[in-house]
Amino acid sequence: LAAGQQKATFGAPITVKEADAVGFARVQGQPSSLEGQTIRVDGKVSVIGTKHTCWFAFIGTGGSDYGVPVFVRTDPCNVAFPKAIVGQVVTVQGVMMPLRLDPDPAVKDVAAEYGQSEIGGALPLWELKATGVVVK
Repeated sequence: LAAGQQKATFGAPITVKEADAVGFARVQGQPSSLEGQTIRVDGKVSVIGTKHTCWFAFIGTGGSDYGVPVFVRTDPCNVAFPKAIVGQVVTVQGVMMPLRLDPDPAVKDVAAEYGQSEIGGALPLWELKATGVVVK
């Protein structure tokens, strides 16, 4: 999105209040502490899927938040995120869960594109199953 453009919204409206947002570093470093919870978190989109554009990876917006990106995916995979949001700050609302517990049959294909060919290992790849995304 170019400077001056209005926000873009994907999916459902965000209902978790800004004051109740979870810090990116916690989502990144302690996802198991948030398992099953509906959360709101801000981050910067770093990459969007090429085969399945219903997912993106995002990183923190500064400080010590940089590191391993957090995997965000809509469910069902019916949202097409535009490449123009790469580098943009977004607010995401969704539920934290290990990919291996996701019943969606498409999740393995999407996870493979993200670089996780084996999602049943001892250290689960976590996903933020997004219900709503707002580009700031």
